[in-house]
Amino acid sequence: MLRPGLCVLIGATLGLTACHSKTAPSEAETAATARFAISQEPHSFDPLHADDTANQVIQRQVFEGLAEYDRNGVDFSVNPLLATSWSTSDGGKSWVIHLREDAYFYDPTGRLNWSNHKRALTAFDVITSWVRHADSRLRSRSWWAFEGLIPALEQFRAKTDAGGLEALDAWAQLHEQQGLDGLRAVGEHEIHLELQRKEPRFPHRLASPYWVVIPAEDAKEHQLDAPVGTGPYYLTDWEPRLSAVFQLRKDWRGQEKRLAPTGQPALHTLHFDVIREGSTRTTLFERGQVERMAPQQDSFTRFLDQGQLRSKYANDGVIAHSLQTPDLTMLSFNMSDPLVGFVEGDPDGNERRRQLRHTLAAAFPKERWHEVIRNNAWAIPAQTFLPPSFAPTGYAPPVIRFDSAREGEHLKKAQRPKIEGVLSLELAGNDAISLGMGEMIAEAFTRAGYPTVAVPNTWTAFSTKTGKREAQIFLRTWALDWAEPAQMLALFYGPAASPGINRCNYGNPRYDELYNHYLLAQADSERDTIARDMLDILHRDMPASPIDHRRGWLLTRRFERMQPHPFDIFSCKDYLLPK
Repeated sequence: MLRPGLCVLIGATLGLTACHSKTAPSEAETAATARFAISQEPHSFDPLHADDTANQVIQRQVFEGLAEYDRNGVDFSVNPLLATSWSTSDGGKSWVIHLREDAYFYDPTGRLNWSNHKRALTAFDVITSWVRHADSRLRSRSWWAFEGLIPALEQFRAKTDAGGLEALDAWAQLHEQQGLDGLRAVGEHEIHLELQRKEPRFPHRLASPYWVVIPAEDAKEHQLDAPVGTGPYYLTDWEPRLSAVFQLRKDWRGQEKRLAPTGQPALHTLHFDVIREGSTRTTLFERGQVERMAPQQDSFTRFLDQGQLRSKYANDGVIAHSLQTPDLTMLSFNMSDPLVGFVEGDPDGNERRRQLRHTLAAAFPKERWHEVIRNNAWAIPAQTFLPPSFAPTGYAPPVIRFDSAREGEHLKKAQRPKIEGVLSLELAGNDAISLGMGEMIAEAFTRAGYPTVAVPNTWTAFSTKTGKREAQIFLRTWALDWAEPAQMLALFYGPAASPGINRCNYGNPRYDELYNHYLLAQADSERDTIARDMLDILHRDMPASPIDHRRGWLLTRRFERMQPHPFDIFSCKDYLLPK
């Protein structure tokens, strides 16, 4: 619950000029209030920090991008949102985007001194929002979603990297020219941009949380403690890492048609409270005090039996939603490590280490993992490195043969490569579940003849170790941020090695060459052919071993229209209440 005096706290510590004055809610508005308990701590409304899932949840209520996913589609298609249309030429390298003329930013505090607290969206707002990620002084955690794609942003980043007067003039020059070479505003509602390469799926990026739009005033001054967006909700109360409250914009474009097409009321007020303890979230949901919950290990079988909602809760109006997550959990090897990786100039040793990685992959306790960690319901076993929706049709991993006498999946004990020393499995947490995972895997490896110790870490320590190439073996889960499988394939791209996203530090010139061809390929058949070759290489070299793809479960009550989407799972504007 929110504590008294929150308006004073916000004004004193976050720079809000005033809390938005509001009249007492009507009876209907009170009935249209929804409360949500979230397990992680949102701490920023700055899109530069949209890499944090909890931040995405609160930001997406206020901010919008140029595109959004089609809720009724099964092919991950996108529709215009702040855009009205787009067109491309040169195979997806040149783009012209047309913007809505009825989209308005709303400033609830009045700090921007706009008439009626509103200002119309312009093309320059879009450009400055994107350019912020390129300003190296701001240290965007989301720069990776733009990097290497738009030459104009790369040039701007180089200016801010240079420091001195040139960097200080970068924003002034941007405003003077209304854009950069290759990324320009043409009038108030048209954007022209050139990409570094052909990318026919570029609109899918525009639907991601990293490409949302904020006012140019905030983009330049970096004042995002009081968020101003074009979205359907605005922030009324906020205590970082604890709680946030939003109210519906009654003047949001398409309000009647978009939010309540059937005459059903939309949610008027949203309460988000951080509840770290899973058992507490379960209790609140059972009591009807929160209306949305993702069941965890401590509560899954309480609500569901073999994926079916128990009748007790179904009769109480609870609805169970299941969603296949486009991700991969994998056992990862540090290819820079001399015990499990690649050593320059040692071909015989590299072959033994390759056999070792295959042997450890085969020794991974997949059945027990699926039963204990995934409750036989939270994931599907992985066949390869791409989620099922994005893998080449009919692809089957190749059978790996180390020689003509044996296959790598089932090496006899006497034939297993020998090592000296103890293997180290780095864990991404120090909680009971993380420790249980580590114990399960370490025991399996030890039984296979490879003594292993599981090392607990805080998330920060784990991230630091993998970033500095200090983790020998580790578990990693990676989810696609938009419907582009190249994001998963990039995890093994040589130039992206640590501290980049290639934390396996895998390098294979042929794989890198194929990856670059994959980015340029336009036809699905061509991309599938290239992906098959890339996947074959990964299965042969085994810098990581695919484990599973998670399956998400969500319980809700009261919401009559609610379609979770794998790339947009918390869209409160889509929730409708009974008539």
